Amino acid sequence: MPMKFKDSRDFEYLSKVYVYIEQFGKKGHQIGRKIGDMLEIVIMGYCHSSPDLLNSMQTELALEGFTEAKHKVEFSFFKLDKNGKFIVDKNDDIDQNNLIGFIECKKVGVEVTVHAETRNQDLQLGVNEAYKHNINPRWLDREIKINIMCKKISGNNAEIHITSKNVNEEESSKQKNNLIDEKFKISVNRRFLITLVENGKVRIIKPENKLVDLSEKVRLCHVFTLTKIQNKTFFKIETCLTGPQTIEKAKQSALVALDVRKKRIGKWGKEEKKETDNFTPILVIGEVSHWEDKSRKVVTKTIDHNLVVPDYIIIEAFKKFHKKFGDDFLRFINKDALKTNKDVKTLIQEVISENKNAIFYDLEDLNFKKISKINNSLIISNL
Repeated sequence: MPMKFKDSRDFEYLSKVYVYIEQFGKKGHQIGRKIGDMLEIVIMGYCHSSPDLLNSMQTELALEGFTEAKHKVEFSFFKLDKNGKFIVDKNDDIDQNNLIGFIECKKVGVEVTVHAETRNQDLQLGVNEAYKHNINPRWLDREIKINIMCKKISGNNAEIHITSKNVNEEESSKQKNNLIDEKFKISVNRRFLITLVENGKVRIIKPENKLVDLSEKVRLCHVFTLTKIQNKTFFKIETCLTGPQTIEKAKQSALVALDVRKKRIGKWGKEEKKETDNFTPILVIGEVSHWEDKSRKVVTKTIDHNLVVPDYIIIEAFKKFHKKFGDDFLRFINKDALKTNKDVKTLIQEVISENKNAIFYDLEDLNFKKISKINNSLIISNL
């Protein structure tokens, strides 16, 4: 039996990668920009571990499509001559008629956007004043009304009391542990989170706690940041959205596969391909929990293979880099560093070997896969 990824869901939720980096606060925004780079160097490290892949690979090459558009992809692979060298054209450029496939990497993180309640000004709460925050997602069988009250103000600190009640809930399904009754202190520039996890229960993340402490999948998250205290408390409210731009990334990836496929083998769709057509486009996706069904269908119907790097792989890599390089670790997360820095290459190889090369699974069958180059062809098979 092939190895299978066993933590899949049929709904969108905040990725474990986002849940992990949220604890870093403002620095988390910097890390967020590096997640895509980490995804790329994990794949690059995987290719470097196979001489056949490495020797036929080009990085950041612009591939020409049927439309004459140039598409820069992360990794492209070519048929080699009998001496193991790239075949070049009359201009001494690599002859793209010998392209056997490519790997493109895409990820869409969480977009943290200002909640409608505080779009124009911060929420203001004086002592014993309350704000009613309602949660009613389409997938939930009830509306949750949350009452946030400022109980006390002292200097740069405030005491907050949060309670909740359920509306339109069937009597038979009511449970006391569905309800919230939390008190805590918060200081200026700190935050608390109101989250809704996969079983529909509310979880409050207090200022001293971390989102990563939750074991359940997080389907909804609102961030309340205490921006200042001037006789009253002032809160900015933000909503965490799971990858609203996934459809654009899906369209981009689909176009590259279609356009380059047509140029390379004269066929637009993957369903037109024959076994003798030696061309394999691959999309590698990170933070796939942000991808809704529409985007998944776009890529699976147009791209030969769609592989997913699980969140825990990226998190393991981040932890290793942080431990090795300290607070300066972000600058080492790039493809040039993987090529030139022995420590970077070692860390990535550790992640790959410790996971026994199971670093990506198929978006459709959930089986972990391997990429091989056999007889000048790019092959995807079960691990």
